[in-house]
Amino acid sequence: MNVSQAGQILLFDLAKHFDVLSSQIDPFIKDGQPVVLTVEDVVICFAYSPMRDCFFLVTEISDALVTRENLLEAFILSRELACRRTRVAMEPSTKSFVLVRDFFVSNTRDVEALRIVEEFVKDALTLKPLFEEVPSIPLSATVERDDSWIKV
Repeated sequence: MNVSQAGQILLFDLAKHFDVLSSQIDPFIKDGQPVVLTVEDVVICFAYSPMRDCFFLVTEISDALVTRENLLEAFILSRELACRRTRVAMEPSTKSFVLVRDFFVSNTRDVEALRIVEEFVKDALTLKPLFEEVPSIPLSATVERDDSWIKV
């Protein structure tokens, strides 16, 4: 993975602020291994898109399984976050709800990046209790599907 020079500087500045060792940052820059940061009990995973020169912040906000029924409720609960490029998504392997925020390196300075991380933590702490109420269907549940309407 090729993290831009500006992205590396931004990441090291954030790491200093949150007491993350540079030895944890180096594998991310070289191999794309995730950087995990814990702020106020919120575990944040950093990802990077070299094509967009953009960082992503991701944290789980509920282990409730995403279903068609609770997805709309989740979007309604998180609709006010869109103005900050923050959104609720589904983590593909666990099918749980995650909060995602992206920010472009070119538009962001170290102070702004710090504010973005702090806002993300506040959003996660605000949403987690709300998402405890979001219902989930257990993995063992089956849904009967009616395909009789399909004409072959």
